[in-house]
Amino acid sequence: MPTGSGKTWTAVIGLCQPWLRAASTTVLWLVERTALIDPTIVALRTLGVPVAALWAGRRMAHARVYVASVQTLERPGPERDMALSLLGRRTTLVIADEIHAMM
Repeated sequence: MPTGSGKTWTAVIGLCQPWLRAASTTVLWLVERTALIDPTIVALRTLGVPVAALWAGRRMAHARVYVASVQTLERPGPERDMALSLLGRRTTLVIADEIHAMM
């Protein structure tokens, strides 16, 4: 799908929303760059999904979906620790947005 064609919306509706019907689901949504964090959060909030960013300088809240950049996972700090904790214990689904750019 080309840039601006709605890949994030497609993922939210087609992948994430069915998983979120289960009360115990926690999603870690990885984005390739920090510029994708806010649009992803807006898309999820529009659908009423409790979402929080794991990003330096932002207060981390309890949520069903956590959005983090790859850089967050690479840099030591509390956001990385929380993202890795989610991966290790509670994450039901991991979505890697723009995965081709992460490789």
